[in-house]
Amino acid sequence: MSVFKNIFWSNVLFEKKINNIKRTKVKDYFLELFEYKLIFIKFLILIFVLLLSAPLTFVLRDYWLNNYVQGIVVFNKGMGFSFGDGWPQEAVYFLKILPAIVLFIAFLFTNNILIAISTITVSLGGFYNLIDKWLVDFPKGAEPEYDAVVDYIHLFNSVANVPDIFVTVGTIGLSLSIFYAIYKINMNSDDDEEEINVENLVDEIIEN
Repeated sequence: MSVFKNIFWSNVLFEKKINNIKRTKVKDYFLELFEYKLIFIKFLILIFVLLLSAPLTFVLRDYWLNNYVQGIVVFNKGMGFSFGDGWPQEAVYFLKILPAIVLFIAFLFTNNILIAISTITVSLGGFYNLIDKWLVDFPKGAEPEYDAVVDYIHLFNSVANVPDIFVTVGTIGLSLSIFYAIYKINMNSDDDEEEINVENLVDEIIEN
């Protein structure tokens, strides 16, 4: 038990190499990033989101294709919520692939659990939509549509699918994480100012 605890909950991957980094903040960042504990938690997050999102995405997709109703099931050649439908496919592919890759890299290099959950959720949602565009299967009674995702969730004046929902939820989580980080920075700066003011006050009292 102590061996398991020592491996997963205390040691740091590449610890010796990281300790050779001269800049303290950079070193501390990588020491935290490569903790076995954090790596293990992020691996569990990845597996959980995969097990949750993949079946929902493709089971519901197959269900709506097999129970096709014109006007309910929509073939979208654009991006999420039918945004960009009618744009050149090169632009659509670029705008789908780039954020998915960037956010997956952000997932790998973040120390924040909420940001990790948010980025991997958005990233997988983007990748699932790409896979959906590449799949070629059409229901009976529908005209063939290539390079199109299957949308079936009607929200307001747009139509979406499960990957779009994952992208939306992940984006909300990422936004909340950013706002909270900004709030903490502002609070810390206020505390630093208060400490400086107290020090100045003490200095003035001593001088007088």
